[in-house]
Amino acid sequence: MIEKILNNKWIRIIIITLIYVLLLYETGAKVYNTYSWLLYIFVLLSLNKIEFYNKEHFKTSVILSFVYSILEVFGKTFYTHMFDYNGYIDTNIFTIKKFVLLLLTWLFIYIIVTNLFTVFNKYKTFEKRNKYSTKKVFLVTTIIAIISRIPYLLALYPGCLSADSIEEFKMIMTPNAVLSNHHPLIHVLFMYIPYNIGNMLFHNPNAAVATVSFTQIIVTSLIIGYIVSFLYKRDVKKSYLILTVLFYTLLPVHSYYSITMWKDIIFSYLIVILTIKIYYLYKDYYDNNKVSNKDLLFFAIISFLCVMFRNNAIYAYVFLIVIMSLCFKKELKKILITTSSVVVIYLIIMIPIYNAIGVEKSASSEYIAIPLQQVGRMAYKNVPFTKEETKIINKLIDIKELKRIYIPQNVDYIKFDDDYHKEVFDKHKDKYFMTWLKLVIKHPRDAIESYAISTLGYWYPGVRVWTTSRNVFKNELNLYQDSKGIKKINKIILADDNYDKDKPIYNIFLSIGAGFWIFLFLLVYSMKKKKEKIVFFAPILGMWLTMMIASPVYGEYRYVYSVFLSLPILGLVPYIETKDNNKKNSLLKNKLMQQILKFGVVGGLAFVIDYLTLIICKEFFGLNVLLSAAIAFTVSVVINYILSIKWVFDVDKNKSKKRNFVLFIIFSIIGLILTEIIMWLGTDIMNIHYLIVKIIATAIVMVFNFITRKMFLEK
Repeated sequence: MIEKILNNKWIRIIIITLIYVLLLYETGAKVYNTYSWLLYIFVLLSLNKIEFYNKEHFKTSVILSFVYSILEVFGKTFYTHMFDYNGYIDTNIFTIKKFVLLLLTWLFIYIIVTNLFTVFNKYKTFEKRNKYSTKKVFLVTTIIAIISRIPYLLALYPGCLSADSIEEFKMIMTPNAVLSNHHPLIHVLFMYIPYNIGNMLFHNPNAAVATVSFTQIIVTSLIIGYIVSFLYKRDVKKSYLILTVLFYTLLPVHSYYSITMWKDIIFSYLIVILTIKIYYLYKDYYDNNKVSNKDLLFFAIISFLCVMFRNNAIYAYVFLIVIMSLCFKKELKKILITTSSVVVIYLIIMIPIYNAIGVEKSASSEYIAIPLQQVGRMAYKNVPFTKEETKIINKLIDIKELKRIYIPQNVDYIKFDDDYHKEVFDKHKDKYFMTWLKLVIKHPRDAIESYAISTLGYWYPGVRVWTTSRNVFKNELNLYQDSKGIKKINKIILADDNYDKDKPIYNIFLSIGAGFWIFLFLLVYSMKKKKEKIVFFAPILGMWLTMMIASPVYGEYRYVYSVFLSLPILGLVPYIETKDNNKKNSLLKNKLMQQILKFGVVGGLAFVIDYLTLIICKEFFGLNVLLSAAIAFTVSVVINYILSIKWVFDVDKNKSKKRNFVLFIIFSIIGLILTEIIMWLGTDIMNIHYLIVKIIATAIVMVFNFITRKMFLEK
């Protein structure tokens, strides 16, 4: 009997977990530490026979573990030396000691990755069983989720309100308030309705806010019920379902976030639903050679909500469009019509409608966070500026003040400083962008280390980041924390945010970097099964990339909360099987992949020529931005045509060269029109720097060019 109990897999996992937790506490070892987590995973894997070599996964294990070890060793070095102002951080990286550490870390992680692949290969995700009603599973899960969150609402009554939350409630509670899209208006509307219902019922602002919190509990719990019922309907194993329910109901961060008034919370839940909708499209396409209009409609609705709930989500959505265009090639027209419709409706609302009702745009400092930090670090390290550079920077913010307030982790200290003149930047974007570009070229090591620090938390697991707001930010709206629950329970719930970071196992799910590592493993493993499965990861990958390009802080959990929320769905992706009726159209097809790579090379070359021509026309000849863009586009098109015909596409020789050239020119003109529209929208309407807009325009037009040329030029 005892032998049977001790040989039970789950009993052994529980025993190892308890020993791990006990040793950490008793020895005083670092709890929030990558090596600690890796050691725990290694011990769990040692329950089975440890493999040091697996032919099937060897190359992938070597490469992936090398990436992980680079992120760990380099990340820890940047984390430790981020406040150094003498010398360069890279001098602490390229040493013999660090090389040995890198090698040993790689070996350790390689063993773990190799054995994780083996475990995942053996795991059986699905099982046949007598089914309960899916509606019953949905209802029971929803109720469990609601019950698990009620103690948090009582302890933190009326909810968790940060400075951002208060700003949104000001728009709701202040008569004739100025509307701003800094916090998406759709989220303000989401709070406005329950707030007014609560205010009408209770005639008390605190109770009205509590009504909003309770509404968010209901909405998020319904989505959790939907997720679990979706998994149940797919015949997912009982153990996986139980772990999923426990994951969503017992991890405190989900409960805290269910009553936190941030747009990021609802947005993250919408991303999970979007991933599920992608599942339906994927199954339809690879089982039946088509996608249903019903699934496309639901996908479009959720897509629209996603881009409306987060200001930078539109860029991630463009990335998703590119991936979907490659994965659903046979239904390309349907996909492009659906996704383009979402983008068009979004732009109509954001530009003419919001302008008509007087909605203020987001501040320019939101998308120049990393350049601000890079210049700030140069000032912090006493980099010698020229007289002209000093004059330009001082007009924006005094260099001495910039040096004093610079904090490596967060740009807010700069952009909210009284001496920072946002309006100066808005009037002279071109000048400041070119100054920044010249400084980066002159001081690349400072710029690179600033960028690495500014994004550190999104790829290095050891960064301790702020996770939850557990109070009501000081305000003039008569909103305050008024705990209603049982005192002993309240004491636990109201504990400092850092307290959670010292809880073994749970703290893995509070590390953004650890979440990214898990996400990356699932992405690589899924694509090993079938490369088209990248489409499931595209929404979150797109959001992660936006953080890597323009994050205001080196690690903000709520910005990538969708990574953690989506884990139960993404964990299923490697095991999704299809009939593969579209195997001929697969991304695995070498010819298509080679063409994409060649087109990328040609496009990259054309982009460099286009970009340099644009700068020359604008900066040296003083031409208008739109005229400069047209000239640059024309020059790059000629080069693109020659290389595309000769090297990239398998042109139908039976068709006349004149026809091919005319088609190429027609599509190039359409591309030019698209470029001009995007440049106009970005520079004149959305007030973004022309070089940033040019990058976005180039990416969109490149996708359009590849698809149209392949369709009309090839055999």
